[in-house]
Amino acid sequence: MAKNNETGKENKEEKDKDNKERLVRKIEYFEQAFENAQNLAEFADSKANALITIHAVTVTIISAALFLEEIQTAINTTCDYFIIFLILILLLASASCAIYVIKPRQATDEKSLFYYMTIADHTDTRDYYKSFDKLSDTQIAQAYAHQAFEVSKIVKKKMQYVSYSLYLLLGYLFSLIIGSLIILSS
Repeated sequence: MAKNNETGKENKEEKDKDNKERLVRKIEYFEQAFENAQNLAEFADSKANALITIHAVTVTIISAALFLEEIQTAINTTCDYFIIFLILILLLASASCAIYVIKPRQATDEKSLFYYMTIADHTDTRDYYKSFDKLSDTQIAQAYAHQAFEVSKIVKKKMQYVSYSLYLLLGYLFSLIIGSLIILSS
């Protein structure tokens, strides 16, 4: 009978050890998923910053060109003004999308342990640590999974707006070239 109790204890200890190892692997997986999502968010922000730089250079060039006498005399019809208006709308829409990408996001849930505003709401480091210390390993894994999911949703939206900005920028550049040819040829 004592042997069965020992075997039962050993099996329980082995099962507990296996469960603990699985949980550690899950936490590592969620940690990696979270880190990957954060890296993609930084990548999207870098692309948006590059697009904003392109917009700034383009606006500077166009502003300088509009003051050239040859350009001012070439713009003489309502169609020319409409072309310029269309070009500026495309530029503004593209820049707006790029700016939207780098805008900080608000948390979708009220108390995420990883959200910067929630972290900043703690009184000090010890207070923040206590909020983690109260959690079981399973709750930490759930928190990582939730945060990786939330950041991935943000990255998806950021990449979508980077694409919008890029396509609008290409439309703008195409319109600028065609519009310039139309205005200068009239």
